[in-house]
This record gives sequence, structure tokens and C-alpha cells, in this order.
Amino acid sequence: MLLKRLEIQGFKSFADRVELAFNSGLTVIVGPNGSGKSNIADAIRWVLGEQSVKNLRGSRLEDVIFSGSVKRKPVGMAEVSLTLDNSNGRFPLEFNEITVTRRVYRNGESEFLINKTPCRLKDIHELFLDTGLGRDAYSIIGQGRVEEILNARPEDRRSIIEEAAGIVRYRMRKLEAEKKLQETEVDLVRVEDIISELEGQLEPLARQAEVAEKYLAYQREEQELEIGCLVRQGQQVREKLAELQCQVQELETAREEAAAALARVEASRQKFQRELEPLEAELQAIQDKYTSLLSEGEHTQGQLQVLSTQKQGRREQATLLRRQLEEIETELADSGETAAADALLVQQLEGKRQQLQSELAAVNERAESLQKELDTIRQALVSQKDSSAQALNELTRLEQQQTAGAIRLAGLREKIEHLRNQIQEIDRAITTWQAREKQSQKWQQELERGRQEHESRQVGLAQSRKEMEAELAQLEEIFNQKQQQWQLLASKARVLADMQQDYEGYQRAVRELLLRRQRGEPACQEICGVVAELLQVPQEYEIAVEVALGGALQYLVTETDQGAKQAIEYLKGHNLGRATFLPLNTVTASTLREEEKATLLKRPGVIGIAADLVSYAEKYRPVINNLLGRIIVCQDLDAALGLARATGFRYRIVTLAGDMLNPGGSLTGGSYQRRNANLLGRARELEEINQAAKQVNGEREELRKQIEKIRSSLRENQKQKEELETRTAELRLKLVEAQRDWQEARSRCQELEEQREQLLQNLESCQREYTQVERELDSLARKAAELETVRQETGNAIEAENIRLAEQEKALQNLMARQTELKVELAQVEQQLTGLKTIDVRQRLERRRRLQQLEQIQRDLAVLEQEGEALEQRKNELAEHWAKLQQETERVREKLLELRQKRQTMQIEERKLLELWQSSQERLQELERTAHQLELKRTRQEAEWENITQRLWDDFGMVFNQEQVIAYQGLDLKQAMRRIKELKALMAELGQVNIGAIEEYQRIQERYTFLQNQAQDLKEAKAALYDVIAEMEAIMAQRFAETFAQVAEHFSRVFTELFGGGQARLQLTDPENLLTTGVDIIAQPPGKKTQQLSLLSGGEKALTAISLLFAILEVRPSPFVVLDEIEAALDEANVARFAEYVKNFSDRVQFLAVSHRKGTMEAADILYGVTMDDSGSSKVLALEMTR
Repeated sequence: MLLKRLEIQGFKSFADRVELAFNSGLTVIVGPNGSGKSNIADAIRWVLGEQSVKNLRGSRLEDVIFSGSVKRKPVGMAEVSLTLDNSNGRFPLEFNEITVTRRVYRNGESEFLINKTPCRLKDIHELFLDTGLGRDAYSIIGQGRVEEILNARPEDRRSIIEEAAGIVRYRMRKLEAEKKLQETEVDLVRVEDIISELEGQLEPLARQAEVAEKYLAYQREEQELEIGCLVRQGQQVREKLAELQCQVQELETAREEAAAALARVEASRQKFQRELEPLEAELQAIQDKYTSLLSEGEHTQGQLQVLSTQKQGRREQATLLRRQLEEIETELADSGETAAADALLVQQLEGKRQQLQSELAAVNERAESLQKELDTIRQALVSQKDSSAQALNELTRLEQQQTAGAIRLAGLREKIEHLRNQIQEIDRAITTWQAREKQSQKWQQELERGRQEHESRQVGLAQSRKEMEAELAQLEEIFNQKQQQWQLLASKARVLADMQQDYEGYQRAVRELLLRRQRGEPACQEICGVVAELLQVPQEYEIAVEVALGGALQYLVTETDQGAKQAIEYLKGHNLGRATFLPLNTVTASTLREEEKATLLKRPGVIGIAADLVSYAEKYRPVINNLLGRIIVCQDLDAALGLARATGFRYRIVTLAGDMLNPGGSLTGGSYQRRNANLLGRARELEEINQAAKQVNGEREELRKQIEKIRSSLRENQKQKEELETRTAELRLKLVEAQRDWQEARSRCQELEEQREQLLQNLESCQREYTQVERELDSLARKAAELETVRQETGNAIEAENIRLAEQEKALQNLMARQTELKVELAQVEQQLTGLKTIDVRQRLERRRRLQQLEQIQRDLAVLEQEGEALEQRKNELAEHWAKLQQETERVREKLLELRQKRQTMQIEERKLLELWQSSQERLQELERTAHQLELKRTRQEAEWENITQRLWDDFGMVFNQEQVIAYQGLDLKQAMRRIKELKALMAELGQVNIGAIEEYQRIQERYTFLQNQAQDLKEAKAALYDVIAEMEAIMAQRFAETFAQVAEHFSRVFTELFGGGQARLQLTDPENLLTTGVDIIAQPPGKKTQQLSLLSGGEKALTAISLLFAILEVRPSPFVVLDEIEAALDEANVARFAEYVKNFSDRVQFLAVSHRKGTMEAADILYGVTMDDSGSSKVLALEMTR
């Protein structure tokens, strides 16, 4: 078996696809540091199943994917394929070549393939188990692996010997057996505990089950008898119903004849009434006119009397108004002379009053002006005196302030100088601490940004996880609901499909014929189907159509009457009962006339004709019209009654609720329960359920995909969360340290800043105070000079104002005296004017009122004259009209007498017709009462029949049929009822019965037996596992001992050859326990004494490990060996010996070495050079060596 080919793409530095072909012998891969030559060894290790990214010199799985460079973008996938020659059949696969492929994507998804067939990572591990290949095998050795072998504990070092001995497979089997043994022991304990618990339940359950079986036996017998009683009672009721149906049909014929006679009488009577109605109307019109004329004559005569009275009153009123007019004209002439004298006196007084008012206003204005001047002078004197006193006090205070300010200036100069020295010292300290603070703050900010970024991502992940978990819980709950809903719908669909397939709910004869037609019975082949199947009825009309059809739902439709005859003969011959047939060639349609239908459909509440509301094939139209063509469907019972009355109860009418009105007026109705197992709606219901189930199943599958997607996202979320938590914890530790350093510098800076700020504030305060004191002293000097000047000017002004005040006070007193005189004189004039004006106003008002009376009287006289003339004219007109009314009234009275005589004659004829109608009506009513009584009896029997069939269906899930009637024909009802009572008593004596105990006992008994068998199987499995473990341990011990002896022998020889002398050996740390013993290496290089491995030089350690590797290869050669710079620590002489040994060994083992040592390169058969171009991608160049 050879390594034939290695293909790399996107793995680490190999951005582009690279293919390396290998032959037998030694292949060496060389290249400068960082070129990517060791990535070839990593690629082989990775494709063979390595899971530790750390062993591949990375930290994350994404690190194995080419991450890009300055000149090249990253790739999205890494892929490595390894092709091996299997022509010798070493691998348990039927292929001459085996290609193992491994891919990884940036989203974390991985793919594993064997010969392009997807597989698991576990499958790859098992493929290379005990072959020397694999992730932990000795076939891939690097520098780190050399040190690991030498520095490992003896117990860990034995794994190399185990791999060489080929017992890793057995150890894994042993571990699996031990795990199974542990699980088996746990299962056995659990099973024995359950068995013990079940043993305590079996005995009481056995007793309960025995009682329950007795109870069920009694119950089954009771149910059988009850079914028999119901069937016998149903048969009796059905026979009574048939008898009642015959009576109803006979009565219906008689009722129709009576109704026809009544209709003829009613037609004659209506004709007579139509002739009488115009006469009555004419008579009433003449009567009304006669009454109106009499009333109008009386009214006209009364108006004439009223007009005479009104005319006399108008004459008397005119005489009175003329006397009042003369008196008013005399009074108006006397009042005019007095008013003229009073007006002249008022005019004189008005002129005097205006003169006095003008003079008084001038005096008032002058007095106010003088008063204001006096007030101003007095206020100025008070102010000047106050100013003089304040100026004197302020001069004294200013002198004191000037003395105190000079003292303060001297103290402030000394304090300012001391503060400036302190501030300079603090500034130097602040500069030192601020530099340290900035350095700490920068470090802290970098850490904080990293921490916040991580925490932000954690919060986002947590929020996202919370949302996803909530969404997942909600989706799982919805999924469970949809699952239950789908299962329920599927169960319902199966039940309905079975019922439809088996024609459940149909009478026995109908069901048998339909089933035998399916089986190809010749006598049944002309059957087209049952009426219920041939109709498609909208759901809202199902009840109405079912009631309208009744038993006709189960009528069978045949192609011809001959086909119906054959089916009837078949029923007779096989004693299958009776059925009704509708041959298509004999059944005729029964429909309403188009004009009749149009009139009916216009009635309120009418939905339509039953035959028009259903769908069916065209060939069945005669049958459907025969059954439903004359049945009307109405919205409700009120609409149905209205239609029945309007049509004389001539039609069969059904409502949407299932009420029915029969011809003749009988009604059938009440609570409707379907007795035909929903034959009409069964197909529709099945289709609806199938559609609903399909929709729910689609929703369920969509929910399943969403749930799986969210679970995958949750796993990825958890992985990211753990990585972030680790990184965040590291950052927090560093951040605490940075914060502590920054806090110390910041605290010290703040303290110094506060001290400096305080000193600056003190300095600024002192400087402001110094400047303020200087300004205050200058100000005080200026104020003192100004105050002295003001004090002198104020004294001179006070003296001048006192003289002016005395002059103004004297002038004001003279004006006040004149003001008083003018006010007295003005008051006297105004009093005289007021008196005269009051008298004038009263006189004017009285004159105006009398003038208005004069004008009104004149108008009234004119109106009275006009009304008198109009009354005379109206009186003449009324007298003429009254004469005409007398003539018309006499003519109308004669016409009225003539019409009354004619009506009396017609009323006598009408009474005769009415008596004939009443007798016909009584006959019809008598027949209706008899029909109603029969209908009541039939209704009671139908109710009894419905109750019996409903009980059969509700209590026993059975449909009444002829087969049951035959089965229970010999049952004695009285004896059966007595036995039912006895059975009820026996069941009552049993007391409380646990029916579930039977099933529970059987279930537990079965489980008990099953668990006992399982316990026995577990015990046998436990013993078998102990045998397997013992066998594996024996094989492992034997193979380990044999392999160790061979490796130890070869190790001593190889060590001497590679070192050019010296000696070495392998020894077991615990030879008595070969399954756990460790392996020690004892080495003595040439010229040295035996010593511990840790004391050897680096080159000696490497050569010792190489010796052990070659010793193992001598015992169990690997298909190929990868050496990754394991000779790097050797000197040139040892490298030459190493290369020579590898070269000699390469005729048995294929070697692939990654090296940069000259001796190794010289020994190569094929040389691959690895370089890295300027885009950061590794390239490979092959060179075949010639000798």
C-alpha cells in the first residue's frame, strides 16, 4: 500500500489547488522558512482525522483556511484529498484506490468523504485503525512529537507500542464492552426494581380484572337484549307508520275533493263580492254627499244670521268714535299756547348757565396749576435738606475707609508673592503624574474597547439566544399542536373513508347491492348508484334536502326497469331485504310550470326549488325532478307558513332548519337530528378534512424546518458565547490592573490639581482684592471732593425756594374764594332749568298720546265703513247659495233611496252563498282535524322511531336494518325486559368496578413477562460481556508482550547503528501487569555512562527517538511515514547516518520527509520545492533526482 497522491486547495498557505504525486522510496520537501512546507505534513495529519487545531499550529478551525494577504482575498473553503493504493487489500474496502477527502467552510461546516461518498469522521478513524496511520499514530512524526515521546510518562509512551502491536482496535472494543457492561448493569438494576414493583400490582389487579370481566359479560348480555328490544320496538313502530301512511293518503284524497268544492263556492262568492263592492262604494259616496249638502245648508243659514248681527254692531261703534274725535281736537288747541311761554324762559336760563360754567372751569384750572407748583417746591426743599445732611455723613465715612484701605494693600502684596511660589512647585509635580496617567489611560482605553466589544457581542448573543429560545419554544408548541391536529384529521379522514367505502349508514339491502356491484355481481351492474351519492348539495341546504328526500336518500337509481327487476330478484333470492328503485327509462320528471315557479320565487323568504339547489349529472335530471321538482325551500318557518297560506297549502315546503309543511296544512318540525348518518355531506366532509389535513401537514413540515434551523443557530450561538466569555475574562483581568494604575495616577493628579486650583483661586482672589482696594481708595477721594461741592450748592438752593413758596401760597387762597362764589350761582340756575324741563316733557308726552288716539279713531272709522259694505254683499251671496242647496239636496235624497233598495236585494243573495261556503268549510275543517290527528299519531310514531334509531346509533353505534329485524324476530320483549332488570341488579351487586383493570392487568402481565425475559437477557449479556473483556485482555496482553520484545530487540540494534556505538534498551515498569505497564527508555551513547533521558543533549534525544521509530517500523512497517524536520537537532555526521538509514529502509517503507538538511536532500528520490509568491500563496516545484 502506497501513498499515491495528495491534493491541497485552500488549506493554510496553499490558496490554489496543488497536487503532489508520490512513488516508493524517499520523497523530500524543502523550502525556505515560512514558505509552507510543513503545511504539507499538517494537511496529511488533518485529512487522516486530526481534530486538535493546536496540533496543526492554529488556534481556531478557521485558521486552516487560507486567510488572504495584501494582494489576495481569503478563500471560503479548505480541502485536502489523500489517495492510497489498496491493491493488496489492506483496507477493508473493495477498491484498488482509496481517496479520503476532508473539507471545511468558514461557517464551521465540515464534510468527510471516502471515494467521493459522504461519511463520518469516525468512519475515517476506524478505516486507519491499527494501520500505523491515523491522528495519533507513529507514521507522522514531527519535532514536537519526538520531544513528546521522550518526555512522556512511561504509561503514556506505551501507546506507541500498542499502535505497533495492533491492539488499539482491541482496546477500543474492550472500552466499548466495559461501557456496555456498565450500561447493562444499570439496566439490570432498573429492570429488577420495576419487576419488584410490578409483582406488588399484579395480585390486586387480577382480582379487579375478574370482577370487571363478570361486569362486562353482564353488560354485553344487557346490551344485546337492549338492542333486540329496540329492534323489535322499531319494527312494530315501522309497521304502525306504514298503516298510518295508508290512512293519511285516503284522507288526503277526501280532503282534496272537499277543498275543490270549497274553492268553487269561494270563487262564486268572490265574484258576487266583486259586483257588490262598486255598489257599496257608490252608495257610500251618495250618502256622504247627501250628508254634506244638509250640513252645508245649515251652515249657510247660520252665516246669514251672524252677518245681520255684525252689521248692527258696526253702526253703533262708528257713532262712539266720532264723539271721541271731537273731544281730542279741543284739548290739543289749549296745550299749544302754554308750551310756547315755557320754551322762551328755558332759553334764557341756558345762556346764563353756560357763562358761569366757563368762568368756573378757568378758575379751577388755575388753582390746580398753583397747587402743583406748591407741591413741587415743598418736595424740592425736603430733598435738598436731606441731601445736605447725607453729604456731611458720607464725608466722615469716606475718611475712615481711606485709612483702612491703605493698611489692607500692604498685607495683600505679601500674600500674593507667597502663593505664586507654591503654584510653581505644584505645576512641576502635575506634569510628572499627568504623563503617567495618559500612558495608563491609553492602555485602559484599548482594553476597555476590547471588553465592550466582547460584552456587546455577548449581549447580542444572549439576546439572540433568548429570542431564538422563545421562538423555538413557541414553534415547538405550535408544532405539537399541528401534530395533534394532523393526527386527529387523519384519523377522522380514515373513519369517513372506511364508512364511505363500506356504505355505512345505508339499509342492509341497499348496502349489500352496492357492495356486490363493486365485486362485479351481474345482477347489480345496471345500478347507477344511490340517490345520496348522485347529488352534490351545498352545505347550507343539506338539512333541507335531507328532510325533503327522507327515505328517498337511499333509493337506488338504475339504467332501466329491467335492471331494477334483476336487483329485486337478487334481493329475494338471497333474502337481503327490500329496496326502492328509480329506473331512468320509466321515472318521469315532476316540476312546476315556469310562470308558477316565477311567482313562487318572488315571495319573501323563498330560496328556490329543491331540484334547482343541488348539482347532478344531466342523465339523472328526471330522477331528481321527480323527487325534488315540486318541493320549495324557504328561509325559515315564518316564510314557509306565509307561502303556504298564500298558495292554499298546495305545496310541500321545507326550511333550512328541517321543518316541513305538507300539502293540506300539516306541519312537521322541532329539534332535527340526522338519522341518515350524514349521507349527503359525507363526501364533502371527507374532502374538507383531507384538504385541512394537507394544509396542516404542510404547516407542520415548514415548522420542523424552522425548528431545526433555530437549533443549529443555538448551537453556533453557544459556541461563540463560550469563546467570548473566555476572551472577556482575560480582558477583565488586564483591565483591572490598568484601572488600578490609572486610578493611582488620576487620584494623585486630581489631588495636585485641586491644590493648584485652590491656590490659583486664592491668588486670583488676592489680586482681585488688591486691585479693588486701589480702585476703592481712588474712588473715595473723588467722592469726598464731589460731596463737599454738593453740600455748599444745596444750602443756597434751600434759601431761594423758601421765598418762592410763600408767594405761591397767597395766590392760591385768592383763587379758592372766587371758585366758591361761582359754584353757588351755577347751582341756582341749574335748579330753575330742571323744573321747567320736567313740565315741558310731561306736556309733550300728553300731546303726542292724544294725536295718536286721533289718528287711530280716524283709521277705525274708515275700516268700519268698508266692512259694512262687504257684509251687505256677502249676505246677498249667501241667500242665493242657500236656495241652490235646497234643490240639490232633494235630488240626492231620491238617488240614495234607489241604491239602498238594490243593495238589500244583493245582500240576500250573498247570505245564501255564505251559508253554502260555511258548510263546505266545516266539512274541510273536519277532514283537516282528522288529518291532524293522524299526523299527530304519525309524528309520535316517527318520534318513537327516531328515538329508537338514535339510541341504536348513540348507545351502540348501529344503524337499523332488515338484517337486525330478522336476527331478533323471535325475541320475547317482556321476557327480555325482565332479564335486563336482573342483569342491572347483578351489575349493581358487583359495586364499584374498575373496567380498566382488565386491560391494565394484561398490560402489566405482558410487561412483567417482557421484563423477566429482558432481565434474563441482560444477565446473559452481562456474562457474555465479561467473556469478551477477558478475551480482549488476553489478546492485548499477548500481542503487547510479543511486539514489545521485538521492538526492544530492534531498538537496541538500531540505536547502536545510528549512534555508531553505545547501547540502549526498553524495559517495562510493571512486567506483571502487561495491560497498564509503562515503557522506560534506557540509553548510553558512545563514550558515556548510562543516564536518564533528560540529561541527554538535544541531538542525542532526537536520535534516540528516531531509533525507537525505526525499531517500530522494523516490527510493523507503516504504509508510509511522514517525517517533519525530526533531524533538525542533529549534527552533519548524524544527519548523514540518519539519511543513509532512511534510504536503506525506503525499499520497505515509503518515506515523506520535510527537511532543510543537505544530507537528507541528497538521499531523496524525488525532491519537492515549496516557495511562496508575492501574493502569499505557496507553490510547489517537483524535481526527480538522478544518481
